[in-house]
Amino acid sequence: MAPPLFSAILPNTLTARKKTVSYQSGYFQGIGMKHILLLSLFLLMSACTQTSFNEKYQSSGWSTVLVAPFSGKQANRAQIYFEHALATSNQLSVIPPNAVLQLLKEHELHHQFLTAPEEALFALASKINANGLIFGELKTSEKTGSFTRSTELQTVSLFVKLVDVKSKATVASSLHDSSSLFLGTESLIESVTSDVAHDFKRYFQAIK
Repeated sequence: MAPPLFSAILPNTLTARKKTVSYQSGYFQGIGMKHILLLSLFLLMSACTQTSFNEKYQSSGWSTVLVAPFSGKQANRAQIYFEHALATSNQLSVIPPNAVLQLLKEHELHHQFLTAPEEALFALASKINANGLIFGELKTSEKTGSFTRSTELQTVSLFVKLVDVKSKATVASSLHDSSSLFLGTESLIESVTSDVAHDFKRYFQAIK
């Protein structure tokens, strides 16, 4: 039987040990949860961005740019999101793809557009005194995930560039791509297009 002094100390020591073990267990559980959350976020979406702007065109006083029809599968969706995002731009006058197609018909460039689209677009831009042309390309792909055969990795990439009508030099460009195991293609298209449009708003502000 333990002396009275040790009888008083031992219960406190055991309680302290229990608290320490409980704390450590909670600590490691916390680390595990953090790793799980980070992994979940990584699996949910990963993204990559590349942007560039030619400083030569800073404050160049541009007023009008044409947006050519985007190329690629499901490009029409990106086109709509891009047009909507720039519709309220107060930096430059942005002529959307549908209006560009109509102008090609009005200026009798529609047939040329079918065989040599870039030549027709530059010809139209020169006729209406537009300063720049915007070209966009959307790429989408699906791959089977490594966890289960039914899991598909959705990947969307949007590249958009602004070209000087007179020199045909690239003024600015933006590339955004995004991948996800859980988000659908349309959500990814909306996401990357929103990011690209945000870049172009900054470019327009710098060019004006």
